[in-house]
This record gives sequence, C-alpha cells and structure tokens, in this order.
Amino acid sequence: MGYMRFGGQKFTTDNGMTAEYGAIQAIPVRVGLKYKLVSVLYAKLEAGSANFAGDDGPSGSAFIVSPGIGIRILMFDIQGKYEGWIRENGFGFFGLKASLNF
Repeated sequence: MGYMRFGGQKFTTDNGMTAEYGAIQAIPVRVGLKYKLVSVLYAKLEAGSANFAGDDGPSGSAFIVSPGIGIRILMFDIQGKYEGWIRENGFGFFGLKASLNF
C-alpha cells in the first residue's frame, strides 16, 4: 500500500499577507459501494480514513467521503468523483479516472 503526497504551496492574499501550506503525506484507506443505475451508468460512494504520515505535515487522521459517477462501456470505464477529507481544516479535490478493464 502506498501513500498520497500533496506538495506545499505559498500564496499571497489580497491584502498582501503571505501564507504557506506545508506538504501533506497520508495513507488513505477506503471502502465503498457501487450501484448500477442503468446498463452503462453507475454511482459509487466510498468512505474511510486518511492517516497522516511524515514529519513536516499534519498529524492524526481525517475522515474521507468520496461520491462519484461513472460510465462503463465494453472494456472502458470513465469515472468522475469528488473526494473530501474532513477534519478541522478539511480540504477536497475533484478527480477523473479512465481505465481499461480486461
């Protein structure tokens, strides 16, 4: 099992203040359900936790929720999802996955 890494960022706010987010390393563990809506269209929901790793990022864990929708035609699977990591300063991101099943 591997871990996910999000690189840190520096940015300047509108009033000229500079802020920095450190890099985040985490080991996510999720379980989920997939429901076929029609023959090629499905919806999915995953949930789990992300345990933070590394010395320079946050510590502890976050709750993960990840709803998505996808299309599977023949061997091709295309899925769009949102993944939210919930904790005091939670964050989320959108993802797109394309795969070939054989």
